[in-house]
Amino acid sequence: MVYPVCIYYFQRATYLCAFGQTLKNKRTINWHNYRLDRIQELRGLDWLNPSIPADVRHFYDTNQLDQPEYILHKISAAWDLDFYRESRKMLIRFNQDFSQSYIKNSFRHETFRFLNDKQEFIQFIRDYKPNE
Repeated sequence: MVYPVCIYYFQRATYLCAFGQTLKNKRTINWHNYRLDRIQELRGLDWLNPSIPADVRHFYDTNQLDQPEYILHKISAAWDLDFYRESRKMLIRFNQDFSQSYIKNSFRHETFRFLNDKQEFIQFIRDYKPNE
């Protein structure tokens, strides 16, 4: 059971972004993206239906159901549409010629930043903490 929030198009496929149970563990409630062409059945339920998980029903009862604007805001802060997953730092190193031709002075995500000198690189490595 999921609460659908919005539909979007990404990398040649249409997705439903919804909040609810995961396929692997029905007790886990979270955000998920589902490819529309893989959904086998849709069924509308009344919010009073007893099969709706209590954790999902709580958002309805307290008028806290998220809207598409919430998804758009979260996606703008993420590099991918899986905005609900934990974010991590990433270091990307480009060949200097490639960087000069295709990276420098081009549009990049708002979280992208250049490390301009050796000291910034050293500080990045010091601050980096891989997922435990």
